[in-house]
Amino acid sequence: YLILYIVIESYNIYNYNSYIEVLLLVVVVGRLPLIVVGSGWKLVVLLLEVAGRKLFSGI
Repeated sequence: YLILYIVIESYNIYNYNSYIEVLLLVVVVGRLPLIVVGSGWKLVVLLLEVAGRKLFSGI
């Protein structure tokens, strides 16, 4: 009975760990598009800034 309890407990701990891993994976995968979009947005802003400076210097 004790062995069964230990097996169940270790299984629960394993499930809990895999659940945490899945959660971390979901968070990381969820963050990736945000990071890409964020860096893309920064790049767009930078390009607009450079284009604006060129336009102003052209004027």
